[in-house]
Amino acid sequence: MFDALYVGRGILSSLLSVINFSKRTHFYFPLQKLSPSEKMVLENEVNYYKKLSAKHQKYFEHRVAKFLQRHPIIPREGMRITPQMRVLIASSSTSLTFGLKRYTYNSFNAVLVYPNIYYSTITEQYHKGEFNPKNKVLVFSWEHFLEGKKNPSDNVNLGLHEFAHALHFDMKSENHPNSHRFKKYFLRLLLELRNPHKREKILNTSYFREYAFENKYEFLAVLVEHYFETPDLFKEEFPLLFENLKKMLNQ
Repeated sequence: MFDALYVGRGILSSLLSVINFSKRTHFYFPLQKLSPSEKMVLENEVNYYKKLSAKHQKYFEHRVAKFLQRHPIIPREGMRITPQMRVLIASSSTSLTFGLKRYTYNSFNAVLVYPNIYYSTITEQYHKGEFNPKNKVLVFSWEHFLEGKKNPSDNVNLGLHEFAHALHFDMKSENHPNSHRFKKYFLRLLLELRNPHKREKILNTSYFREYAFENKYEFLAVLVEHYFETPDLFKEEFPLLFENLKKMLNQ
């Protein structure tokens, strides 16, 4: 009797936890809106948004608007920031963090946009994109940001890749339910690489590009690209990696 009651309470507690988590994840007042020109970009060019229910589309729009308020998009080398740039950059982040309560960043303030590959005086190298927590900026070559969106199934997406680095940096240094969840499942991802059989399969696959194995940060960023661009194939090829990443992002 006691066991049955205990289990029953456990199930109820779990259900309430899920319900409360859902409310905590998406509860906004008042809902922020984009300008008509920005909303048009969202409706026409953001596939993640188009797949959402009407209710969740409102939440997505709100998060895009809040991202843009918190993280200004700043032009470099004569660029002119357009509604398309603003919305596509913010939507890339919003897609990544849509399952998380926290969806703006402490690790950077502004997003800098160059027309093409740029030279960084900090790293003394040319870059297509860069996450720089020391200077609290995220940087994109607009040409290569768009390239990452043109082919939605090549598993190369500059926006998702750099935002994954920023999210990882925030989560590893913070202390809240989202960060606990993130760190827990990131550890499980790394443990997959410790199993000799699984490690061999992961390292020898042609599914992940070689850059994924530069270090643990690039590993996660590349996995994120695959998760959003070819989720069905990812799940089929590496189901445990897929499920752990899914739980990490709460999507």
